[in-house]
Amino acid sequence: MNLTREFQSEVARKLNCLFDQYINSIKQCQEWNNIPIELRQIENDNYRYDTCDQFIHGYNLNNNDSSNLLCAELLAKSEVNKIRERIRCTLYTNKRSLRLVRLLECCSEPQTCYYDNDGVWVPIDHQIGSPIYSPILDIAIAPSIYMGAKRQNPFISTYPLLNGPIIFEALSKISYIQRLKQEFVTCTIENYRRIGIEYHYSETNSRPLCLFGIEIENSNDKKHLMGDFINSFMLSKYPVVIVPDSKLISCLELIKLTEVVYKLKEIGVFDHINKVMLLSISQFRAVLNRILRENGIAQLEVEELS
Repeated sequence: MNLTREFQSEVARKLNCLFDQYINSIKQCQEWNNIPIELRQIENDNYRYDTCDQFIHGYNLNNNDSSNLLCAELLAKSEVNKIRERIRCTLYTNKRSLRLVRLLECCSEPQTCYYDNDGVWVPIDHQIGSPIYSPILDIAIAPSIYMGAKRQNPFISTYPLLNGPIIFEALSKISYIQRLKQEFVTCTIENYRRIGIEYHYSETNSRPLCLFGIEIENSNDKKHLMGDFINSFMLSKYPVVIVPDSKLISCLELIKLTEVVYKLKEIGVFDHINKVMLLSISQFRAVLNRILRENGIAQLEVEELS
């Protein structure tokens, strides 16, 4: 295993410990216990929601970490039932073992998938489309499902989802996730100011496949940087690119170029590039280690990658 993959695997292990701890703490609080037990035990919700708030208000819940977690969990379980039925109807295979594994799982190099009929409404008994190219992110975070004996559990968003964006919206509203995102944003603002650009985070991905999509740039060719930005932006709600400390300035110069080209020629690459959070590896490691320490989890041990 090379150093980058060793780092990716360690980040995934440590973040999974962190997320399990976060979810357990929410489920042990009084706000969670105040939610009616019959609501917590629902296995199927077939309503299509426009927003997470619509779910929360529809069940007459207070808007807090517990209700947002419930929204994500209930809708994810419902999606698993729909995936099982769609596989049965279109592939004539009964996936009884299919189940939700983790509501938040961090994976190193997870499978992602788009089909040629994605973006087109199809009934549940319609044939699943043909897979098309979809890039593999270095690190990604999303709900995972058990499909049988595989190398790793695939993300639920490998399949078209009825309420996929609402699941990610609900997860993103949990205070622990907000804290992680804000730490990344703070570092990005600091980095962008080095080239005279004010970074303002905004969400534009209407159907993300993952909550965080993290690309680690380790190529000596600047052209590959653009691919990392595009991959993380296309696939995630919170796109992140991390680069070795020695390559941060080169990466910032590429961003500055896209801004200049936008101003001169109105070519809108900058509109997408500047949505991505950019951190050096040292910044990324410092953020995670600070949060891991606060929660009593051992810090990242792979120090050579910088």
